[in-house]
Amino acid sequence: MSERICRFLIDRNYIAEEDRELYTYAIFNLLFRFAPFTVIIPFCILTHSLIQGVLVSVSFIFLRKYSGGYHCPTPLSCFVSSSLLMTSLSLAGKYLPFYQVCHVLFPLILLLSLMLAPAETQNKTLSVSERKYYKKHYAWRCLVFAITYYGLGFLHYPRLSPCLLITMILVTVFQIFH
Repeated sequence: MSERICRFLIDRNYIAEEDRELYTYAIFNLLFRFAPFTVIIPFCILTHSLIQGVLVSVSFIFLRKYSGGYHCPTPLSCFVSSSLLMTSLSLAGKYLPFYQVCHVLFPLILLLSLMLAPAETQNKTLSVSERKYYKKHYAWRCLVFAITYYGLGFLHYPRLSPCLLITMILVTVFQIFH
């Protein structure tokens, strides 16, 4: 599909033929990153958990970029597992009434995740400078994540807290089992 989109852009003179390979790769990555949303969004609409689904998905993508940890071996297994995880986590975030416990667990899980980040894998080893870079960016993202978490509580949306806690737990589990 990325080849066809790229060919369309070349035929219309939006990009040059010599840049085809770069744009094909970029389009593939863009489509791949958002592909799970084609499953998650309709499922969440049907189960009346759209807000939870978007919150879990966006926060997971936001944290996962710099956290490190487990990655699926193929793009297809990543798509399937991401879609299943995000839809089930969206439902869990909506129907599990444990938001009082979240205030105790959230800072603990957040600190554990910060200590583990960035978790290296066999496929992705990091230099010392890369580790510093990823750690710094992950720390900033965790700060934004924590502000969002506590901000939702302050704004009287405590039912959304489990979504963020579940996301943080999942990211931390991926860091541990890399």
